[in-house]
Amino acid sequence: MSAPEPPLSGELRRLPLAERRDALREAVHAEFRTVLFLSADDQVPEDEDYFSLGVTSIGLMEIKDRLDERLGASISAAALFNHPTVEQFIEHLVADVLADQFTARQAAPTAPGNPQGRP
Repeated sequence: MSAPEPPLSGELRRLPLAERRDALREAVHAEFRTVLFLSADDQVPEDEDYFSLGVTSIGLMEIKDRLDERLGASISAAALFNHPTVEQFIEHLVADVLADQFTARQAAPTAPGNPQGRP
């Protein structure tokens, strides 16, 4: 029996491709709101650096650990520091950490006995 899929990872896979970024954005915002003690109605500015928002280094590690668990991914601590705004961090998750969930892959049909799909 395989281990259960992490909650957010499974949710993203079930959503249409066009809706996944918004679901990820909401999850990231929720983690920032938790660390900043904001209510669910409070907005998290995406274009301000974390420290301007009031997030500490310890808070960033808490966000990283919570997202690791929710996404079933291993986000490097350096990723948060190298992508210092919520917007940049979300783009990093989409492009690098969760790329397989944000690309529409359609394999070209291949002829039997021709794994490279050559004519």
